Amino acid sequence: MNKKAYMKTLEVFIATMITFTFIIYIIPTDRAENNNLADSLLKNIEEDLEFRNCVIMEDTTCLNNKINISFYGAYEYDFLIFDDPLTEPDYLNTTSDKVYTYSRVFSGNYTNYNPKILKIYYWEFKEEKVILWKLQ
Repeated sequence: MNKKAYMKTLEVFIATMITFTFIIYIIPTDRAENNNLADSLLKNIEEDLEFRNCVIMEDTTCLNNKINISFYGAYEYDFLIFDDPLTEPDYLNTTSDKVYTYSRVFSGNYTNYNPKILKIYYWEFKEEKVILWKLQ
């Protein structure tokens, strides 16, 4: 074979390695880490039967207590319970410029079928400024 063909193959291999290195190490991954942390915190309560009943009955006091215990004060949050999947809040009062979402569909409990969608908007706790997000 030709020596130029080997050099071109080596050049493509090196370019591919540089590209993957850039994608893995240079692009920030803090968003995924925050989502994984909150998902693991919320994963514990989503399987709780009492939490499920709070969502089905739309008991906001019960939901606030469960979510507060789950987040340990590390995040601020707001949530919305609705039947229509296209429903979104008009505004969120936040203290952060990064807002994450967590949503789950609850089909009901053992005695009745009453599907509800719970969407939690959460952000890191900061006491600095309030940012008003327009979501539509």
